[in-house]
Amino acid sequence: MANHESDHNKVDTLAESVGAQASQAVELLRHESRLHQEQTAQTSLLGGALAGATEFFHHGSASGRKVDDLRRDIEADLQKGQTGEADKLAAGASALVRADQAALARRATITEVGSGVAQAAGLFMAGRKGFALAAGVAALDAIKPASHESFSAEAVDVALGIGRSVGLKAAYLGAGKLNLGMASTAVGLGVGSRFADLALNRNTYLDGSSGQYSAALGARRVFDGTTDKTALLSDVVSMALAKGALGAINRSTDGALLNSRVWSTLAVGGVFGMTKGGVDETIRQHKQGRFDPEQLLLKTALSGAISMAGAALGGLPSIRSARPNFAGSEAREYQISGANLNQPIAEILAGSRNASILTRVREVKADGKLGPEQNLLVQHGGKGIPINETLAAKADIVASCDPASLPLALRERHIMPTVENTLWMTQSPGGKLTFRAQLAEALKKSTRIADYALDIAHPALPIRGGLSTTVALGEQSVSSLLRAPGTRDLLREKNTHDLGLYSEVLKDFKTPALHVIDGGADSVVVRLADNNVLKITHLDWNPEWGKRSYEDAQGNRFRFDARILGEPRTIKRPDGQATFYVQEPAITPVSAADMDTFIARLERDRRYLYTDRDVHQLGYTDMGNGRRGLVLLDYDAVQTPQAVQEEHRRLREARRYAD
Repeated sequence: MANHESDHNKVDTLAESVGAQASQAVELLRHESRLHQEQTAQTSLLGGALAGATEFFHHGSASGRKVDDLRRDIEADLQKGQTGEADKLAAGASALVRADQAALARRATITEVGSGVAQAAGLFMAGRKGFALAAGVAALDAIKPASHESFSAEAVDVALGIGRSVGLKAAYLGAGKLNLGMASTAVGLGVGSRFADLALNRNTYLDGSSGQYSAALGARRVFDGTTDKTALLSDVVSMALAKGALGAINRSTDGALLNSRVWSTLAVGGVFGMTKGGVDETIRQHKQGRFDPEQLLLKTALSGAISMAGAALGGLPSIRSARPNFAGSEAREYQISGANLNQPIAEILAGSRNASILTRVREVKADGKLGPEQNLLVQHGGKGIPINETLAAKADIVASCDPASLPLALRERHIMPTVENTLWMTQSPGGKLTFRAQLAEALKKSTRIADYALDIAHPALPIRGGLSTTVALGEQSVSSLLRAPGTRDLLREKNTHDLGLYSEVLKDFKTPALHVIDGGADSVVVRLADNNVLKITHLDWNPEWGKRSYEDAQGNRFRFDARILGEPRTIKRPDGQATFYVQEPAITPVSAADMDTFIARLERDRRYLYTDRDVHQLGYTDMGNGRRGLVLLDYDAVQTPQAVQEEHRRLREARRYAD
């Protein structure tokens, strides 16, 4: 391709005299045939396969045959002395050569793009398959059947090519483990690729004058190329532009670029390609003593697009692995296989925040079929809990909380890379593991059933229902839970509460949240990681709540309000107010008989009335030694007779005005 511009000018020069000069047309056509031979000699097995598959588009081979056919026809006429016929044929040589040069350029572009996409796919594909693809593509791209090189020379080229490709992939994984960020990783790959292209290239060490190889000559060339001022300046500019652009995009999308496996992989691929292509083109133009900004932008954009396409193809398996198993569901299910079938993974994780488990699993597909066996790493994560790198190196997929905090290479293997903070895991009989970003509504409601035992061991609160165990991997803030997409769907009163306001009011609340318990007309109820209950309400606060009591027949007073831990806080804003408080844990609902007992005690006291008469408004608290107390959870459900009468009066007034 480098000679095409000068060849194009040569066509213009020779075409002026080709009309009656058949011999010059033959020379022009012979030169074009040599270009075909040179391109073929430089075409690898991979490039040849791509060129053959796309012949219908570029027509390079067909055009080359036309060039050879025309040359032979003109030569035959000249040998016969039929100069007139030769001149007539020669008149079409210029146009044919132009068409052939265009076909050669298209073929070269296709092989360049295709090879680049395949190489990038190997770089960005996760796991052992990625290394295998990278090595295979490098080998196919190093073998050039028409180059007439010796077997030993081609073997060296293959080894060096595999070394370049696998080494670059190892550098990419290393950058991911160090969590260097997208911009640093991408630009670093570009620098590393340029170094590898020099250091692991046989021609770098070849002395053209003697035909011998020289390590000293090669080392000098590698040093000169690596420390080239133009290249280094371009790297600095690329880093600054990449950090600025990616940072701005991530901020404008509220972190979506960083948190999305798809977009972060494409971003790294695109920046890597643009960096490498832009710097290579800058060096080429600098050596030629010219500056062509249009060509520089074109080469940079093309290289970025090639690498981004390869990143998309290479990352496709891991991107697909991030999708839910079933349409309309956020859940992902895996079947434990092999000897670990009955391993109590949920119990182990519930018992220790530092536990990490590697197990063999097969994914349960939507049609019920099982996928191939994979190594799954399950562990807590987040602040202060580093990922188990020894097990992570053996894992095909990862399940942990807060995937955004993981190194890039591990984030690409996370089963749900966009989950915020907590990931819920349920282990069912038979070794089935189910992962959810939000605890299923059925499990949330089941925590109110008395026969569900709640293990209050912090930090992971397993919920046991029957033979299944659900455990939270990691922690999430109350604020993030309230603004999570599925939270409103879990409320009974979906349009009563301003969850955005609540989330803002509670942004500095320290105790992590587990899940939403309920959301009725009065308040949103959240289970905290310490097993206490947080309630948030938009209603006015009564300072007597949490302290009220009744008197029994012997004159003893007993608090019937569930105890409030700490002090309630009311925060007023222009768009509304919210009051929140932490309540002692209780199991609900109570039995109908216990509710009747509670009502009878209030009626004996005569100071309060139970207006709602709902078994869910009451709960059992643990008083120790196997004893349990009966307490009121919804304070507004019990009022003084005067307050009840006043409420009835307001209702009558409202009806009268309505009539």
